[in-house]
Amino acid sequence: GEWRGFDYNDTFLGTVGVDVRTEALSWVFNDLEDGLCEGSFALLADANTFKVISIGGSTVEKIFPERTGTDEKWIVPEDRRNQSFTVRDTLVQGLDDLDSANWTALYEAVQATPRGERDQIVMELTVTGEVQPREYYAMFDRWSSAADYVMLVFAPVEEVLGAVHPVLEPTVLRKEIMHGNSARVESSLRNNGTLGFSVSSSDIERMPAWLELINLDVWREGIYLNPGESVSIEFSIDTESLSPGRASANFALDFVDSIHSNCFYNETIVHRVSIYVTQEPDLNQLSISVRIGGLSMCAVALATAVAFVSWTWWFRNDRVVRASQPPFLIMICSGCFI
Repeated sequence: GEWRGFDYNDTFLGTVGVDVRTEALSWVFNDLEDGLCEGSFALLADANTFKVISIGGSTVEKIFPERTGTDEKWIVPEDRRNQSFTVRDTLVQGLDDLDSANWTALYEAVQATPRGERDQIVMELTVTGEVQPREYYAMFDRWSSAADYVMLVFAPVEEVLGAVHPVLEPTVLRKEIMHGNSARVESSLRNNGTLGFSVSSSDIERMPAWLELINLDVWREGIYLNPGESVSIEFSIDTESLSPGRASANFALDFVDSIHSNCFYNETIVHRVSIYVTQEPDLNQLSISVRIGGLSMCAVALATAVAFVSWTWWFRNDRVVRASQPPFLIMICSGCFI
């Protein structure tokens, strides 16, 4: 019929909303939205009916149909008159009625989890506006008291796998050292992920005697790296007990998320130290005494050659010297000098 000057011939659904302040949940939603990793979000639902209890506006736009909204989005513009709005356009519908994912499987997993417990499944979710679904970790915590509610947290699998991202450069330390000398080698460990992690080593007690880890006690207890932070890993090498040739040792770095409970991340990176021990080459050189004796005799020979050249030149006009051909005599002395 006619209402406020317009003719309507279709069914519309009218709702009245009441704002309820849920600041604590808002903080949680804000922390979890893109906080676990890029694309993560959360909402609170009734564990039995799977209807939404509390949700952020950006999350609504991700999992509900495009026309779903609140406030000014519910004001029907002129070009939307006589277009049907049904329950599926509102937050009144339960999550298991949505087409964006297999919400029934998630509902069954929640129902199979006792109150006060938490679990997770992997499900495909198509974000509103996208064509292809993505795999998400659907993690849930079913409340133990107050109400039978469940906190649902979603995070893309591909982003979760990179949320804890330790980078070790280089993974293999190589060094050439002269036998009997000592040296230090160093690598860098950096957190390129969005979550912090703890790193320690279980190989400290099994390290060879020639290899020593600097700041041993610190690494035994573990080091925590926030996103973007880095730490240097330094080793001291002593070749006194090694034979010339190659030697190597492995150093395992264990990475865990020690801050977030129930985190399933656990990784080990093997750090390798490889050295090549050389020895001072034997040049087979003459001793100092032999060199002194040789140089002395060389000096005598040079002086004698110069003396005989001078004598031959001085007496070059003498009959006996002329008969012996002075150029030939000088040539012999020059050969001895050279």
